[in-house]
Amino acid sequence: MSEIIQEIVLKIFGDNAILATIFIAMVPIVELRGAIPFGSSKEIWGDNALSLFEASLYSLVGSFISAIIIILLLIPIFNFLKKTKFFRRIVESFEEKFKKQSDKIEEDSKTKKHRELKRWLGVMTFVAIPLPLTGVWTGSAVAVFLQMGFWKSFTSVSVGAICAALIMTLVSKLLGDKALIIFYVFIVLFVVLILFYILRAFIKKKEVKN
Repeated sequence: MSEIIQEIVLKIFGDNAILATIFIAMVPIVELRGAIPFGSSKEIWGDNALSLFEASLYSLVGSFISAIIIILLLIPIFNFLKKTKFFRRIVESFEEKFKKQSDKIEEDSKTKKHRELKRWLGVMTFVAIPLPLTGVWTGSAVAVFLQMGFWKSFTSVSVGAICAALIMTLVSKLLGDKALIIFYVFIVLFVVLILFYILRAFIKKKEVKN
């Protein structure tokens, strides 16, 4: 599998590990948790591999870019896609997921100040845990649905991303060359989840017709 990935990467990015790491960090599901072991992998990059510190730094750059795009453009993009027959079901599934997560964060919020702090900490914590279906993409979307505003959303997601980067750097350091397995796992999850949501939307569409 590493040979296939290496061939694809070289065709797209050449030997530019920095650009590739930033790009991988912007991919949903994979994000920085996959980008850090990817960018620092000698198996893929050879002598062009980044240090763990460099891989973490450029992964954060990709994460910050993703956060800005999602926070500013998620709602307009969702509204546009919901006008199409094919994407409407997929978008509605994502909206339902983000709404449920935002409702969990909102629970037991008493005063406005307490609610705003809980939102900020809730999103930050959610992003900080480098597990499947958490991270910058989902955290930024949840912040949008919580109507936190740009700067509160961006700072909570950014702090969470920095915490996640520290965790993944430590994990990659401990695993050594085996850390690349993390990247492969998240790539497979990305493909599986994309296929799942497409299939789910297709099934719902057929059910409505019947």
